[in-house]
Amino acid sequence: MNSKGTGSCGEPPGSKKELEILLEAASEEIRTPNERLEQYATPTPIAADLAWMHRGNRPRGPLLDLGCGTGRLLTAFAITLRPRFSVGVELDARLARACLESLRLSCTWADADVVVGDVRSPPLREGLGALVVMNPPFGTRMRGLDRAFFEAAFTLGSRILALHYDDPGVENYLSRLASRKGFRLLGRRRYSMALRPTLPHHRSRKRLVPVAVYVLARRGRPPAREADEVAG
Repeated sequence: MNSKGTGSCGEPPGSKKELEILLEAASEEIRTPNERLEQYATPTPIAADLAWMHRGNRPRGPLLDLGCGTGRLLTAFAITLRPRFSVGVELDARLARACLESLRLSCTWADADVVVGDVRSPPLREGLGALVVMNPPFGTRMRGLDRAFFEAAFTLGSRILALHYDDPGVENYLSRLASRKGFRLLGRRRYSMALRPTLPHHRSRKRLVPVAVYVLARRGRPPAREADEVAG
């Protein structure tokens, strides 16, 4: 799958609210999620807030979303950062197609590709030096699946922004894992993630889950703008 920006998409969004509106129009919800793979779309407010915080901070390497789903997080960053190349990896071919359509509809001004593949053996070469943004499975259905995503991110990225539970145990675990892989944990930004009832066992209309975006960077990497080291 491949998409090329037209270069004639008009001005980028002038505010975070405009970015949210664009994302809502371009990206789909995951209508029939795979429970075992923990398929949840990143809520638009979280994707827009995180991407808007990093606007203008164009990565040196490609932008990479592992487990990109329908592309909301990848699209948000592609719009605001305008990377030279954006790529998503997604196991589910139907979601990969939706992601590619989201990138096309949002006019990301850059080449983009969505690869159908398994993050546990990513179909990409090591050492890409990518900026990795991801909302991986939390490992509640398949134990260790979250670790597989982080292992791939450490191999392919130089900086990682990843959603996971907002929990001291998770923070300590990621800090130790990052240290072993030559990365360091810079900080986290907390959110309440609204989960809609998309699976048979969901009983409430909406459930709020405390999550955080953890920011990790390869040791020795030159300092980035202060916005990268999110906290709070």
